[in-house]
Amino acid sequence: MTDYRAYREHVEISNNDMTATVKEVFPAYTKITAAMVNAPDKYGVGLMEEAEQHLVDTYGIGPGLQFFGYEPDEEDTPALRSAMLTKSAAVLTAAVEEEPEEAVEEKHAAKTENRTKPNRITFSMTDEVYSEAQAAKEKAGFPSMQEFLYSLLLDYLEGKYEKGKHEAG
Repeated sequence: MTDYRAYREHVEISNNDMTATVKEVFPAYTKITAAMVNAPDKYGVGLMEEAEQHLVDTYGIGPGLQFFGYEPDEEDTPALRSAMLTKSAAVLTAAVEEEPEEAVEEKHAAKTENRTKPNRITFSMTDEVYSEAQAAKEKAGFPSMQEFLYSLLLDYLEGKYEKGKHEAG
């Protein structure tokens, strides 16, 4: 069973740090997902091997991981891990400086409205009125309630029906 709390304590990082690190590999990973991952017995959710590998590459090995066995040794101390991480960070920084990657921005296409009638009106009615409206729609031969009500509204707006016959509300 995974125990990411034990892992975080061992490598001395916060839950927010772990969430941000996993988010680098899996952008949809959030605090909510992290809460489920931290309670696997309750939710049945765990990190994939790629996410754990990224954690190990970033912070080092530790107890509580699902895919990486941890065998503590005498030299495994927080000071040693910190020194190893500093050295790893220096190597990574040097590699990035040698070959800088262009920043990749995620662009989302603007959602275009593809409906011919994009505006919507909704309202509620009693069962009795609904039954009468259904019957009137079928009698008039309309295939849908939307087309029936749209036709009635257009007729009203064109002045074919008189205002004030029924009170609003």
